[in-house]
Amino acid sequence: MTVSPAAVELQEPLLIGRGTHRLCYQHPRDNSRCIKVLSRRPPRRDQLRAVQRELDMYRRLQQRQIDWSMLARYHGPVETTRGEGQVYELIRDVDGQVARTLEDWLRDTPEALDKAALLTALRQLRRYLMHYRVITTTLHARNMVWQRREDAPPRPVWW
Repeated sequence: MTVSPAAVELQEPLLIGRGTHRLCYQHPRDNSRCIKVLSRRPPRRDQLRAVQRELDMYRRLQQRQIDWSMLARYHGPVETTRGEGQVYELIRDVDGQVARTLEDWLRDTPEALDKAALLTALRQLRRYLMHYRVITTTLHARNMVWQRREDAPPRPVWW
């Protein structure tokens, strides 16, 4: 595989997450975005299908012009040094740090989570997904971040 000189270079220090099928890197040219690339080269068929389902869903949501407050906005494909990647909004906390996944919070610092607030926020996320007809089979704690905000309670954002 030859890589275009214009390809976005993804290096290990930029790696911010690992999912079932993809790796997530902070975009080296725009710190408000991240790039997700398939974790296996060559990719397995199930990986390609999962990504295609997600891209189809995002295309439908963009056509409907939804409110993106609880879903990371999709910005399109990009060529990278690790193959084609997909660019998404990078969710950050009020302090500018990359928001941690709910899985990280539950594993590392569960005592820091207000259980009642978490339950309320997850119910709001459910209503949001139903309202915008977002259908997914990947709604897991590792696929959502717990975004801390300045003048509002934290909220889950599916990414």
